[in-house]
Amino acid sequence: MAKFAFQRLEVYGVAKAIAQLTIDNRRRWADLPGELAERLSRAALATVAEIAAGSAHASRAEQRRHYQTARASANEVMSCVEVAQLHGAVPADLQEALATQLARVDAMLAGMVKRRNS
Repeated sequence: MAKFAFQRLEVYGVAKAIAQLTIDNRRRWADLPGELAERLSRAALATVAEIAAGSAHASRAEQRRHYQTARASANEVMSCVEVAQLHGAVPADLQEALATQLARVDAMLAGMVKRRNS
């Protein structure tokens, strides 16, 4: 099976794993106020989709823009997880797993953005 360029990126794999964790645990935040579940889902999807979109551009400026958007979305996911945790909906092990993986995505994307500024 042919692979798209984004499928070979480590950051995409980690972001996809985060999306899977949020899907697997969607019942935990389904009833939280403020449309938190929808926002968390949308931000996780945006993280994955923006990484894929960025990898398809030849222009460094366009790549940078997509990777910056993906980074912002990853930060949004983490903020949603923290709000869900305030409601008591996120066990410590899940919070730690998401925080660790999101920090990896954030760091990788920050590096990718920086390299496209040069």
